Amino acid sequence: YSPPCSNFSDNEAQRGGGGGIYWIGSSPPKNVADVQAVNNSADYGDFQAGPAIAIAILKDGTLYTDASNATSYSAASGHPLADQLIVHLLDESNQLVATEVGRTAIVRAVGADDASVSNNLAEFIDGVATFTNLFVTHMPNVTLNAVVESDISTLRVAELPLVLDFRACYQNEYEDEKVC
Repeated sequence: YSPPCSNFSDNEAQRGGGGGIYWIGSSPPKNVADVQAVNNSADYGDFQAGPAIAIAILKDGTLYTDASNATSYSAASGHPLADQLIVHLLDESNQLVATEVGRTAIVRAVGADDASVSNNLAEFIDGVATFTNLFVTHMPNVTLNAVVESDISTLRVAELPLVLDFRACYQNEYEDEKVC
């Protein structure tokens, strides 16, 4: 599909994204780069927007979108994750899909049957899912692989790896194989 004209101006999306163009397919229209856009507005993507195609992890101000590189977090077995785990939904232009509400992201351990993950479901609100009290129980002083994922049907990147580095128990902490 190619846009029917070369100038989009003074448009306002009443709901959702794409003040000038919103596509529902798997990729943006052809020749969008040749289109002039002036004074368009929307909840996200003042000129163009599309459906969520990827999840990303926001950590220390950086969005991590690469499924081949894990994002690392420090953890203490039996304690909530020290940092919030924040997941964003992005469209083709890496814009936050700020209208997505009610779908979920989940964290699960990978390759460790003896790991326990709780409070591991977070709802997307305005395109952001925040895990505020994620508990993971696993042997102290080891590394655990995990993933954060979502089942939203338009996602091309629906799963991102996490590495949870479990610290050793502190000197005065009780340890019973898995919990400090």
